[in-house]
Amino acid sequence: MEGLAPFHREVVVVKLLAAMAIVASVLIAQTPDAPSAGAPETTGEEVVLSGTIHRVVKHSKDGQAEVHILITTGDRDVEAHLAPAYFLSWRQFQLRAGEHVEIAARKAKGDPHYLARTITAGARTLKLRDEEYRPLWKKGQH
Repeated sequence: MEGLAPFHREVVVVKLLAAMAIVASVLIAQTPDAPSAGAPETTGEEVVLSGTIHRVVKHSKDGQAEVHILITTGDRDVEAHLAPAYFLSWRQFQLRAGEHVEIAARKAKGDPHYLARTITAGARTLKLRDEEYRPLWKKGQH
């Protein structure tokens, strides 16, 4: 940059920095997200739990009600975490004891309950999480 007036050197430096910022933002935008970003830790393969709801339970977590259901599947009772109560309410998906359900779920890591990805009750099916088990209510995908 010898021989350039001080003003022209500053313009060249600013243009060079702007070009570097553009290249960096393009590279960052093209970097794929980790497949499990935001996904809860689960263990094992997905299973389909089929049974009758024994009880619908609301647990308070961080100030919001989380809906769990206890279902009887053959000879055992299983607890499945569904979603926040507001999500089920917004989707007009209500459950009651005695209702038959099928749940696609995985075991929650470090917990005895399952995380439900989908739930079917009668002719109604509600998707709760994507294939990576990321909650749809957090993604805005309703």
